[in-house]
Amino acid sequence: MPGSSASPAAATRSTRPPSTPRPTRWCAASPSPPAWAWPTLIGNTAVLSRLKPTDFADDTFGIPTVTDILAELDKPGRDPRPEFTTATFKEGIEKLSDLTPGMILEGTVTNVAAFGAFVDVGVHHDGLVHVSALANKYVSDPHDIVRSGQGSESESHGC
Repeated sequence: MPGSSASPAAATRSTRPPSTPRPTRWCAASPSPPAWAWPTLIGNTAVLSRLKPTDFADDTFGIPTVTDILAELDKPGRDPRPEFTTATFKEGIEKLSDLTPGMILEGTVTNVAAFGAFVDVGVHHDGLVHVSALANKYVSDPHDIVRSGQGSESESHGC
């Protein structure tokens, strides 16, 4: 039961997936006392650089996995994904009847289909940008031009 042990690492057993390596095993190899103080490993390059992935690899976790875990402990919070940006919806545009022809709206692509892309412009209904309006050239596959989550600027043609 969490909290019944003197070890903070043991208290995380119920919240960690069963396949996660026990932090105490990693800390036991660490020269810094106390051995169960696994949060002290996070960002501690001096200690982490002395740990050898081969000492922790087993049938469940191979050397590449252990190497990746050590690298993440050394630089926690690093995210290789590109920065996420969100659209800024126009104030006062909340329903379809607020749209007028020619209005330029910032939005986010929510889905891409063979016939075009659906864009959320903040009116609770996604608008369709037809494949012929995605670019100033012939588009055989809309996926070559846009992707879900991408920001978009669209012109309203009315409702």
